[in-house]
Amino acid sequence: VVVGQAHAPQFCMMPQDGSYREPEEIFYRAIEACKLMGTPHLVFHPIFYRARIWSESLLDEIMAYNIRWFSTLKSTAREFGVKVALENSFDFPKCQEPGDPRYNFTTAEDMLNLLYGVDSEMFCFCLDTGHANLAGQNVPEMVRAFGENLEVLHLNDNYGMISPIYSDVHTLLGLASLDVPSIFQALQEIEYGGIYNLECRANMAKMPDGILDLTMSYAAQALKRYAQEAGIV
Repeated sequence: VVVGQAHAPQFCMMPQDGSYREPEEIFYRAIEACKLMGTPHLVFHPIFYRARIWSESLLDEIMAYNIRWFSTLKSTAREFGVKVALENSFDFPKCQEPGDPRYNFTTAEDMLNLLYGVDSEMFCFCLDTGHANLAGQNVPEMVRAFGENLEVLHLNDNYGMISPIYSDVHTLLGLASLDVPSIFQALQEIEYGGIYNLECRANMAKMPDGILDLTMSYAAQALKRYAQEAGIV
C-alpha cells in the first residue's frame, strides 16, 4: 500500500502577543516519518491567528510569521525528500465580522504569497475544496491560480458557511453545493498529475459496516465518473 500523503499535527497557533515560537520537534519528526513510510507529501495548515483579524497590517504580520516559521522546515524537507503541501484555510473559529478583512490564507493570492515567500522547491499546495467553498472562493479559479504548484487534493463537498452549526462537514462530492464538474475541468486544464484524494468523513463513524461499504463504493464510482466526464481518464 502506497501512502500518497500524510497530515502534519494540526492547529498550531500564532501567539497574539507578537512573540515568535519556533516549530516544535514533532513537525521535524513528522517529515522524517514520511520519509520512512515512502510518503512524498506532508500537508500543513498555515499557522493560524485564532482571533479576529481587524486590519490589513495584521494580515501582513501573520504572513511574515508564517514565512519565517515554514522557512525553518526547508532544510529538513530537502534532507528527507518530502514536500510540504500548504493547505488553504477558512474562518473556522468564525472570528471575522462584517466589514473585516478576509481571514488568513483563504485566497489563492495569500497562498501564493506564502509559497513565494518561503521560496523552496520543497513546498507546494494542497487544495481543500471544502475549505475554499466555505471561504466563498471560486474553486475552479483557485485550481487554475495554483497551477503547477498544486500537487495534493483534499476533495470534499459542503454547503458553504452555515451559522451557527459547524460547516466543514466534508461530505461526498456532488451531495452539497460545489460545482464539481467545473473543478474537475480545471484540474484537467492544468494537467494535475497527483492523487485524487477524497477527504470525506461526514457521519461515517456512525455508519454500520455494510452502509459504509455502500457509501465508499458510491464515492469511488462518483470520483471516476467526474474524472471521465472531464476527460481526465
